[in-house]
Amino acid sequence: MAYGALTPIGRPSGLRAGFGALWRNAASLVMRNAAALPGIVRPRETQLVAIPADPWPGNPVKGQAILSGTFLHGSKTIPFGRGEWLPPEADAGWLAALHSFTWLRDVDAVDNPLGLAVMRGAVADWLDSVPELRRAARPLVWRPDVLGNRLLSLLSWFDRLTEDDEDFGKRLRQSLSEQGDYLAGTIGVAPPGVSISDALAGLFAIEFCLPKTGSPSDRRKAKALRLLDQLLRQQIHPDGGQVERSPRVQLDMLRSLIDIRAILRLAYHEVPDLLQQSIDRMAPILRFYRHGDGGLALFNDSNVGDAGEIDQVLAEADAAGKAPRSAPHTGFERMVAKRSVAIVDVGSPAEIDTHAHAGTLSFEFSFNKERMIVNCGAYVGEGSPWRRAQRATAAHSTLTIDDANSSEIMGAGTLGKRARVFDLMREESEHGIWLEARHDGYLDRFKVIHQRRLFMAASGDDLRGEEILLSDGGAKGRFAVRFHLHHKVQASVAQDNKAVLLRLPSGAGWRLRVAGGAISLADSVYLGLAGDMRRARQILIQGDIQAIPTRIKWALQREGPVKP
Repeated sequence: MAYGALTPIGRPSGLRAGFGALWRNAASLVMRNAAALPGIVRPRETQLVAIPADPWPGNPVKGQAILSGTFLHGSKTIPFGRGEWLPPEADAGWLAALHSFTWLRDVDAVDNPLGLAVMRGAVADWLDSVPELRRAARPLVWRPDVLGNRLLSLLSWFDRLTEDDEDFGKRLRQSLSEQGDYLAGTIGVAPPGVSISDALAGLFAIEFCLPKTGSPSDRRKAKALRLLDQLLRQQIHPDGGQVERSPRVQLDMLRSLIDIRAILRLAYHEVPDLLQQSIDRMAPILRFYRHGDGGLALFNDSNVGDAGEIDQVLAEADAAGKAPRSAPHTGFERMVAKRSVAIVDVGSPAEIDTHAHAGTLSFEFSFNKERMIVNCGAYVGEGSPWRRAQRATAAHSTLTIDDANSSEIMGAGTLGKRARVFDLMREESEHGIWLEARHDGYLDRFKVIHQRRLFMAASGDDLRGEEILLSDGGAKGRFAVRFHLHHKVQASVAQDNKAVLLRLPSGAGWRLRVAGGAISLADSVYLGLAGDMRRARQILIQGDIQAIPTRIKWALQREGPVKP
C-alpha cells in the first residue's frame, strides 16, 4: 500500500521549531499571516481528516542543489531563494517543477539537519508570494497538473511542515482548501497535453483528506470519481498503454493512479474496479518499455529515468503481469531472445501530440544490461531548437528520405499529417522472431512506402533487418538508414567498408554488415539522461532510390570480446 494509516489531526505540542539558515544569504524566515490566493475563492475553515505519506524516492542531487541555493531541472540550474519564484530565465518546465513542490522529497533525501527548515521556509515564502504570483498573470503556476502535484505534495508533508506551529498549520490548511477549490473549478478546462492524472491525484487528496462538510463535499467527491472514470476510459488502451505512447508518460500516469488508489484506501472508500483494472493493465506495459538496464526506452519524449524509481512504482502497483510481447493497441512490439531486447515502434503518432515524435518504425536494441542501438532521447526544456530536432525522424533509428520527417512537425510543435502503419505481421518459432510493418509517411512527397522487416534469432546473438522502398512509380530521393548508438558504444568502420565494428563497455563485440547502400559513421547526440547531452555516434547506410523496390539489408551479429 502506498500510504500509511489514517493520521488524526490535533493540536501540536512541544516547542516552536527554529528555522536556521534558509537560502543563500538568509539566516531565518519569519512566518507572516498573509492571505492566500486572493480573488480566487472566499476563505473557508477546514480540517484535515487524513494525511497521505509520500512513498516516492527523492533525488539527493537535486536536494543538495536546493540546499546550496539553486534549483535544478533538466538542463537548467538557476539560483533560487526567498521570493525568487518567477526568475526571468526560467522556462515552463523549470517553473512547473518548482511550483509543484514535489522537490520536498528531494530535500528530505539529503542527510542535512537544515533540510526541514528549508522546506518549511520555502512553503511559508511561497504563501507570502501568492499575491505577487497572482498579479504576475503566470497561469502555469495554477495549471491543473502543477496545482495537483503541489496539493498532494504539501498534504503529504503537512505534519512535518507544521510541527509545533499551530498558526502555520491553520494557514497552510486554509491555502490548501482554497487551491483545491480553484482546481475543482478548472480541472475540466485544462489545456491540451496537461497531465490530468496529476491534477486528479491532487483533487482526490483534497476532496478525501481535506473535505468540506455536508452534501457539497459528497458532490465534489462524486465529480472527482466521474473525472477519473472519464480519464481511464479515454486514455488507457485495452492493452494497458497510455494513449500518448510515451514510456515516461506511462510511468507518470501509473504513479498518479497509484496515489489516487492509496488516497481512496486511506479514506475507507471503495476503489473503483476500473481504477484497479487500469493499474493492473498499465504495470505490464511499463515493464514492456524497459531495457535490460532497468531504464525506459527512448520513444516519444522519454528519457531513461531512474531504475530504482521505476522499480518502486511497479512495487506499489502490486500488479503481477509480465511484460507482453506485443502492445497492439498502443503500437509497439517487443522482441526478446536470451539476453537481447529490441523494442519497435509500429504505431502511428498519437493524436494527443504534446509528446509525439516522428519516429515511426524506429527501434532500440540492448544486450544484457547495455544499450547499443537507441533513439536520441528527449530534450528537457522548452523553446530550444534541440527539442524540435529530437522529435524529428532523423533522431530515431529508422529510415529517412531526403532527411524529411515521416510525420509532419508543425512550427508550434504539434504534428500535422501523420504516418500510417499497416500490414503489421509477427511470427515466432523455435528459430526466432519475425516482425514486419509498413508506413506511408513518405507516400505523398516521394511516392514511396517504407517497409521494415526484422528477424531476431533465438540465440539473441543475431538481429537482421531489411528496409524495402515500394512504389507504384515516380519514386525519387536519397535514403538514409540510421542506427544511433549509445554514447558508451565505440564504433569503427571495417576495412572492407561494408561493416561497422562495435564494442560495448563490457567488451562484448558486435558487427553490423550491410548491403544495398554505402556505410559510414557520423556524429550524433544522446539525451537519454534528462538534462544531460552526450556526444555519440550513428551508423549511416545511404544511397539513391534508383530501382523499385529498393532493398537495403543489414545484419547485427555478436562476435567475441573486442579488445580496446
